[in-house]
Amino acid sequence: MTADSGRGRARGAEADTGAFGRWRAIVSGEARGVLPALARALLRFASWGYRAAVAVRNALYRTGVLPVRRAAAPVVSVGNLTAGGTGKTPLVEWICTELVRRGRRPAILSRGYGATRGPNDEALLLAERLPGIVHLQHPDRVRAAQAAVAHHDADFLVLDDGFQHRRLDRDIDLVLLDATCPFGYGYLLPRGLLREPPRALRRADMVLLTRCELVSRERIEALRARVQRLAPEAPIGEVAFVPFEVTEVHGTGREPVASLAGQAVYAFCGIGNPAAFFASCERLGARLVGRRAFADHHPYTEADLAEIEAAARAAGARCLLTTHKDAVKLSALPPTALPQRVLQIRAELRDGEAALQFLLEALCEETRPPEGEP
Repeated sequence: MTADSGRGRARGAEADTGAFGRWRAIVSGEARGVLPALARALLRFASWGYRAAVAVRNALYRTGVLPVRRAAAPVVSVGNLTAGGTGKTPLVEWICTELVRRGRRPAILSRGYGATRGPNDEALLLAERLPGIVHLQHPDRVRAAQAAVAHHDADFLVLDDGFQHRRLDRDIDLVLLDATCPFGYGYLLPRGLLREPPRALRRADMVLLTRCELVSRERIEALRARVQRLAPEAPIGEVAFVPFEVTEVHGTGREPVASLAGQAVYAFCGIGNPAAFFASCERLGARLVGRRAFADHHPYTEADLAEIEAAARAAGARCLLTTHKDAVKLSALPPTALPQRVLQIRAELRDGEAALQFLLEALCEETRPPEGEP
């Protein structure tokens, strides 16, 4: 799979369910015909208003009209330019692990998209991967930062999805670009996926290209060249999301990823970039006899699982396969007759790790408490 068209589609995938999926099919160009073309024209007109609002907001922060608040602990922001998944959660996990290794006490701050009662799927996933690390979800990240330091003894804050959250000051701004669709089909919301124009990358302290394992070297080099023009002072890193094992939604079984090779699998997920998940399954040799993409943060029900299992059985699947982010919600539902398996991945920095380690180490040294203080 390549980013030649910037679309990052999954071959033969069922469309995302709901309004989000229909909108994404329109803005990506996948939906053809007179009505989708008319919708794209109207959405482009609407994006001009969005662009103006973004420009005004950024100018107000840049000139100090809107105040920026400083937390009582250093802040590392992990964010992106586009709506949808770029792989922030695995990078947050990587950064927190590195901070703990350096003797710091990080806390994660996020808005909590998709949460209804209690933590959302990303918080549940991080709680499994990072036991003991505080994760506060609140629309007001300034208040969350204050609570993390005052009530949870945090001495480092990791701001998840924070690039557009200008109100909380940060010491390091990391921006992720999904190499399969780096600039959101070339348009701002709602015509495309961009939250800000690409030139906003000049605020970044480092740009990380993610899902590099899914695109050609030529596309990566072209993307690096464009990023360097947009943010000439920011180092550029490359990240791959590497599958390392297959687990079970209900149960403790673990298998190597090689066990998927040749297996008839029905894959489904509710993440920001479902095409990337399907492509990863195929790269492992799984025989995808069917697939289903739900909207990001989809709240699964027993009816959903019944539909998925029926489709999988009709297609001849031997098991269901999903992501860890989906599995943390599925575990609360009754098991299906077909096994529900989970593809576990981790972030692997293939280029730029030294630069990122340098940024973290410099900030840790700069903010280390004097000898004898807690």
